[in-house]
Amino acid sequence: MKKVLPVTALFAAVALATFAARAQEAPSVVSASPAFAQLQPDMQGTVTQPLMHAPAGDVIAVYFGRAPKQVYSKQDELIYVISGHGSVTVGYPSYDVGPGSLISIPRNTAFDVLARGNAPVKAILIASPSDNPSDKKILEQTQQ
Repeated sequence: MKKVLPVTALFAAVALATFAARAQEAPSVVSASPAFAQLQPDMQGTVTQPLMHAPAGDVIAVYFGRAPKQVYSKQDELIYVISGHGSVTVGYPSYDVGPGSLISIPRNTAFDVLARGNAPVKAILIASPSDNPSDKKILEQTQQ
């Protein structure tokens, strides 16, 4: 029984050292706040700023004022609303969105975004596998 404690302590020390080494190697996550500080909110369109690129996808800071009905054939999108209110149409259903809303947009699904009130919808957009503007097809311009 006396030998079990030193062996357990040894395994715990190795695990802790491995965790500490990996934490130092991990890339730092970019804060969205500085990216939003660089963007001018726009009620007439969509304004974006890339935050992070990884093989699995891109993370983008975005303001939605009026995003036209559009579709991506090669990427899925996930939008997390930070502030602002509006509506998002994904396929057929339309949803009211506000802070904390999470919208999933599968590839080959038409969608649009419309901010309501005096401020655009401020959100984090995750595109997977990656954000490719040439993949976007505008289906219908929004009405001014």
